[in-house]
Amino acid sequence: MISPKFLRWIRVIAPAIAVVTVPMLISEYVLSHHAVANGRAALRDMAVAYVERADEMIGEAITVMKKLKLANADTCSLENRQAFGHAAFNSSFTRQIGLASNEGVLLCGEPMGSLASPARLPATTSGDASIMLSVLSGETGGSQLAVTLRVSNDMRLVARLDRQAIEMRAGDPNLFAATAITVHLDDGSLWWQRDVAAGPAASGDVIAEKARSSTLPVLVTVTASSAAMQASVRELRDIAMIGSIFFGVITLLVGMWISLQNNDGSDEFSRAVAAQEFYPYYQPVIDLTTGKVAGCEVLVRWIRDDGSIVPPGAFLPYAEATGLIREITRQLMAKTVDEVAALYERHPDFKLSINLTASHFDNTDIISEIRETYLGSGIDFRQLVFEVTEQHPLRDLELSHQIIKEIQAMGAAMALDDAGTGHGGLAYLQKLGFDIIKIDKMFIDRVCFDVTSETIVHSLYDIADRLGLKMIAEGVDSEDQIAYLRGLGVTYAQGFIFAKPLPAADFIAYVEKMADATVDEFLPSAMARAAA
Repeated sequence: MISPKFLRWIRVIAPAIAVVTVPMLISEYVLSHHAVANGRAALRDMAVAYVERADEMIGEAITVMKKLKLANADTCSLENRQAFGHAAFNSSFTRQIGLASNEGVLLCGEPMGSLASPARLPATTSGDASIMLSVLSGETGGSQLAVTLRVSNDMRLVARLDRQAIEMRAGDPNLFAATAITVHLDDGSLWWQRDVAAGPAASGDVIAEKARSSTLPVLVTVTASSAAMQASVRELRDIAMIGSIFFGVITLLVGMWISLQNNDGSDEFSRAVAAQEFYPYYQPVIDLTTGKVAGCEVLVRWIRDDGSIVPPGAFLPYAEATGLIREITRQLMAKTVDEVAALYERHPDFKLSINLTASHFDNTDIISEIRETYLGSGIDFRQLVFEVTEQHPLRDLELSHQIIKEIQAMGAAMALDDAGTGHGGLAYLQKLGFDIIKIDKMFIDRVCFDVTSETIVHSLYDIADRLGLKMIAEGVDSEDQIAYLRGLGVTYAQGFIFAKPLPAADFIAYVEKMADATVDEFLPSAMARAAA
C-alpha cells in the first residue's frame, strides 16, 4: 500500500511537474505550428523573390536585344560585334550577346571569353515565337540560360545570362541555409539549382512552396525540412523551457513550504484509514412507552494507537470532502458484525442505524457493500436503518431514489436525519420515500420554552403521522423534554439522559442492565409524570 508520506510528496511535486510540463507542452505545440507556418511563408517569399530575379534578368536581356534590333544589328560585322560587347559589358546579368542561325549555330558573340566552351542552341524556324528561352548545358560550371530574339527570318539575337546571377540570399538566414532551390522552365529544363548539405536540418518531413512568373515560362520551387523550420524558433523554445522550469521550481518550493508549515494532518488521517483506526460507538435508542432499549445509532470514533480519541467534528468534514468517509463507513459496518451480531441475534426487534453521506449516493456501490457485509452475518437486513442527512444535498435525486428503493427492497429502513435543518426538507420526503424521520437536537433543546421550536416539532410529528412514518427525537437531555415528547406521541428517543455513545462492550452491558427495566424504574420522575 502506498504510504501517506509518499502521497503527501506526490501532492507537492505533482503541481510543480504540471507547472513545468503543461506550459512546455503548450509552448511546444504553439511554437511548432508557428515555426511551420512562418517557415511556409518564408519559403513562399523566397520563391517569389527568385521569380522576380528571373524576370529581372530575362527582362534586361530582352530590353538590350530589342535596342540592338532597332539598331539593325543583324550581322556579325565588326561594328555590330562591338555593339554586342558594349551591351553585354553594361548589363547587370547578361554575359554575352551574339547572333545565331535558325539551325542553332552561334555565328558570333561578344565578349569571346564567354565562349570558352561553345554550345549549340536549339534549332528554330520563322514560325517560332519571336522571344524564346532555352537552357544550355554541357558547359563548365553547369547550365546557362539563353534568351533569343528573332531579328530576321534566318537570324536571332542571343543573350547568354550569367549562370550565378540568379543566386541570392532571401529571408531568415538560418532557414535559407537549409533551403533547396530549383529554377525550371515550363518545358522542364533545369536552369539553376541549389542543394542542401546533408545534416539534421536536411532531415524530416520536406515542405515545398512554388512560385510562377506571370509573364515568362519560369517556375521556382523552394524546399526545406520541418526540422529546419523548427530551428528558427529554437531561442523562443529555450526561453519557454527556462521560464517553465523556473516557475516549476518556485511552485515546488512553495508547495514544500506549505506542506511543512501547514500540515493539516491529512497524511495521518490517510494512515489511520489504512490502519482501520475508526471504530463504531453505539448510542442507545429508547422506546419511550416501555423504557426499554429499541436499538442504537452507530457513531464513529477515531481511536489512535496511543488510545487517544479524536472527536468526529475534527475529521468528519475532511473525510467527507476527500471521499474517505466511504471506506470508513465500510469498515464501521464490518466491525458492527464482529461486535454486536450476537446481541442482535438475541434481540430480533433491535434496530441498528448507520449514517450515510451524500457521496454514498453518487453510485450504487453502497448496495453491494451492505449486502456483502450483512448477508448471513447474524444482523438481519430488517434490523438495519440507514440515515441520510438533510445537511448535505444529494447531487442526483433520481439515482438516490433508486439506491434507497434497492436498500428498502432488502428489508432495511431509511431515515431522514436532521429533519428540518438542511437542503432537502419536504422535497426529500416527497421524492425519496423515507420510513423514519429524526428530529434534530437543535429543535429538541428548546421545546419546553420556545414556541417556534415546539411548533416545528409538532409540525414534523404531524407530517410523520399523516405519512405513516416513525419518528425518533435526537439529543434528548432532560426529563422535561421526555415528558413533552411522550405527550406529543413521539415513541423513540436518544440522548445523553439515556446514555452517551458507548463502545461495543459497554453498549452490550447497558442492554443487559436495562433488559428488565420498567418505565418507572428507568426514569421515575419524568416517566411517571408522562404516564399520569
